[in-house]
Amino acid sequence: MENERFVNIRVETIKDYDSYLKITKHNSRAIKEKRVVNKNGFINENEELILGFKNNYAKNLVKEAKQNFFEIRNEHKQLSKYFHNQRSRSLANGILYFSKGINEDYQNNPKEFFERTKKMLKQFEEDQKSEILNFQIHKDEIGNVHVHFIFKNFNSENGKSLNFTKNKKQGEYLQDLSFNHFKDFGQNYIRGIKKSRSEKHLSIEDYKLKKEAEKELLLVKSQNEELRSDNAQLLEDNQKLSEDIQSKENKLKVIQNEHSEIRLEILEITNEFDKVVNDFEEFLLLENDKDKFEKLKSIFQRHSKNENKEKMLMSLRKTKKHISKVKDKYSRKTIR
Repeated sequence: MENERFVNIRVETIKDYDSYLKITKHNSRAIKEKRVVNKNGFINENEELILGFKNNYAKNLVKEAKQNFFEIRNEHKQLSKYFHNQRSRSLANGILYFSKGINEDYQNNPKEFFERTKKMLKQFEEDQKSEILNFQIHKDEIGNVHVHFIFKNFNSENGKSLNFTKNKKQGEYLQDLSFNHFKDFGQNYIRGIKKSRSEKHLSIEDYKLKKEAEKELLLVKSQNEELRSDNAQLLEDNQKLSEDIQSKENKLKVIQNEHSEIRLEILEITNEFDKVVNDFEEFLLLENDKDKFEKLKSIFQRHSKNENKEKMLMSLRKTKKHISKVKDKYSRKTIR
């Protein structure tokens, strides 16, 4: 049921003057509240966009509420022979609420939403022989777009209380009313889901808080699952990284060992070259031999600095070859 898109109406009676003013102040944003989390404001029954707290609309509505509470009570008393000063509730507060999806549908067509709401409340007045005093489309709170409305909780012809809170048929009427007017709005909505036993005794505000808490809990659970998944992925990535580092360290050790071996070979070549040079330099008498020898020596030293073993060996062979030629030439001169 969690993924289905539903619409429903919930009603609670207003027990006294202070409660009436408190509800009116909330609905009209006469006071600042923590649940208001954005600056989208609300739409009133005149299709006016109201922004901010302590607005003129709120001031007028609260002033009107202070005046009409006792007038409405007296009207109810005059009409009903069963009126009781303590038990009779002359006013009631209703909320039209939706499941997930209404925010998107409302944003796509706010004009149609307003017209459907107005038409639905008009039918409510006609069916119940009652009067809607005001309504507000709240779109600035935590959660989904919803509608508050206050109405006279009695039949204007006979004064009989409407009794939505205890009469099952009246409850079904509210479900049917909201469904008939919003079933084909946006991406469509089903008839309201039944309230749990614990929810039946909650006030509208407590019910909203409960639903918001449930949504927060679902969100936290979802985020927790994502974190678990991310953590598992991080552990897997860390394991791969550790294996990669270990592999690179092993390769580095091999390279270091190979490099050490090469350096030893280069050192041996260098020692051999130095020995050849030291043993032979004193026999180089002719300038052209000396120049060539110094050139070969310079080439060898340059290759040794770059640790180029192959080129060092090549230079060493050329040097030995040159020295051999010089020795041979020197020997022939000596024999003569």
